[in-house]
Amino acid sequence: MSDRPDRGLLRSLFQPRTVAVIGASNDPAKLSGRPVDYLKRFGFRGTIVPVNPRRAEVQGLRAFPDIASYREQPVDLAIIALPAPSVAAELRACARAGVPLAIVFASGFAEAAGDGPRMQRELREICDETGIRLLGPNCLGGIATGDGVVPTFTSALDGDVRLTPGPVAIVSQSGAFGTYLFSAAQAAGMGIGYFANTGNEVDVTAPELMCELLERDDVGVVLGYLEGISDPAALVRAGRTAARVRKPLVLVKVGATEEGARAAAAHTGARPVADDLVDDVLERLGVIRAGGLEEMIDIARLLAAGRRPVGDRLTVLTMSGGAGVLLTDGAIAAGMSVPAWSAPWRDAVAEVIPPYGSARNPLDITGSFLKSPEILERALDVALDHPDTDIIAVLLGNADRESERVVETLTAAYARTSKPMPVVWTGGSGRPRELLGRAGVPVYTDPARAVRALAALTRHALRPAPGTDAPGRQADLVARLSSHEKDYLQLRVEG
Repeated sequence: MSDRPDRGLLRSLFQPRTVAVIGASNDPAKLSGRPVDYLKRFGFRGTIVPVNPRRAEVQGLRAFPDIASYREQPVDLAIIALPAPSVAAELRACARAGVPLAIVFASGFAEAAGDGPRMQRELREICDETGIRLLGPNCLGGIATGDGVVPTFTSALDGDVRLTPGPVAIVSQSGAFGTYLFSAAQAAGMGIGYFANTGNEVDVTAPELMCELLERDDVGVVLGYLEGISDPAALVRAGRTAARVRKPLVLVKVGATEEGARAAAAHTGARPVADDLVDDVLERLGVIRAGGLEEMIDIARLLAAGRRPVGDRLTVLTMSGGAGVLLTDGAIAAGMSVPAWSAPWRDAVAEVIPPYGSARNPLDITGSFLKSPEILERALDVALDHPDTDIIAVLLGNADRESERVVETLTAAYARTSKPMPVVWTGGSGRPRELLGRAGVPVYTDPARAVRALAALTRHALRPAPGTDAPGRQADLVARLSSHEKDYLQLRVEG
């Protein structure tokens, strides 16, 4: 693992001009054939170099017997799609050919018994000796949606998949979790610019990639999944980078229990760190910690919209008094405020809603707006103009028949303000949520999930601007995270 920023790392991984696939299969359904198929299918504009000593052609492309045989132009990225015992020799060959970065798909290294740990040490030694960078092993590569760069074998790209670029980047130690997150985020209408899976992290680590991605102008939010912390210094740098560039870094960190830590070690050879220590360090760094996949997507949905509240004062506008109370209770419990409106503003709301509604915050406009859409429009106008509102949450439900006009009203109101304005739309066919999501409006099915996301957004936005850390304080965080190395070694002995 590198202790220095590698400005060419992202260029090799996400913007390569030439990609070699070592062990490329002519069968696009095989693990070793998928990268060639995906690169062709998703419109990669560079050169694909299949390497297969037994074939002159792979999937319609000229094949080469080894990486050294291809001399037409420099290879920016090599995918080694071979069994574990064959990887070291090919990695050396890539280094001799001047390849800056290789991706290794194979498992059977530090996470396995027998020769696995020795083979992983050999890969580390090759990186140290030659300077080649390595993503993996035991990983499924990466994705850059905007340029059709898909050096991966993930089944998440099977079928009629359309990639939606956007400001969110995903970095995950776990391939399966990472691609679940990628697919779920895309299905939710969230634009994903970059995805990478780091696997066993013999060299390139998740925090290192997070650091580099946070520096990119086209990345606004970075989501990460960690099983262990193999590079504490890079994690601290990632947190400090996120604070400096004022971009949110959201992490799921697993392995909180002894049993979970043991499972993580068996999965990717991950090194466990005490969970209370992780919580404390992430809090000091200003990193948002999510409890799981759905919570991470909920938080990212608001963060990706790019809107940040200037305070924690929430106005709730609802067609259901009960749902309004539920959201209000949740917001207060999460540390937000739902302040009462002053009399002049209550009067302004009372003029546009039915007399049996409520002009107090939460504002209950009742279901009457379904027959008289102007009620919702006028109530929103008042809420948007209210000077003591930092965030507006709108709660609706069902109402598919009348949804077209309602969606238009909500979309227009969202465009008129710079304040965060999530919509909770429960029940129904889901079509209104889909339309709102396409228009960029953060939308949820459950008030409780919306509140958790809002609380995370608010805490992040209102966190004091970072100062200049003394080197000693950063070193202390690194030392604390590194102190559990002996626990990792003991776990490996016992496991």
